[in-house]
Amino acid sequence: MADSCQPYDEITSQEFGELAADEFSYRFEPADEPDDVVFTGRCPRCRGEMTYVWPLIVVRRTVAAAPPDELEVPVICRCTREHPGADGEPGCGAYWNLRVPRPQ
Repeated sequence: MADSCQPYDEITSQEFGELAADEFSYRFEPADEPDDVVFTGRCPRCRGEMTYVWPLIVVRRTVAAAPPDELEVPVICRCTREHPGADGEPGCGAYWNLRVPRPQ
């Protein structure tokens, strides 16, 4: 995979999603009555360590494409590596979708 010297580019691919699905971990916070799903791992494009927080309230109201027992979450790289063209924004611009079970 690529390194952190890549310029910022809002790009996606099926490979990004597949690699992230194999490598990312997730947890619901707080565990007893979750408000967020928190993803941690390495960006599949630049390989930078990252954490991505997705609010479940938004997901519960808008996501219908995933099966009813899953959430499909769009994730964007938020690594702290510097990428030319990022204009001070975190991440390399890569994005992908991850599926997780709905919290019980």
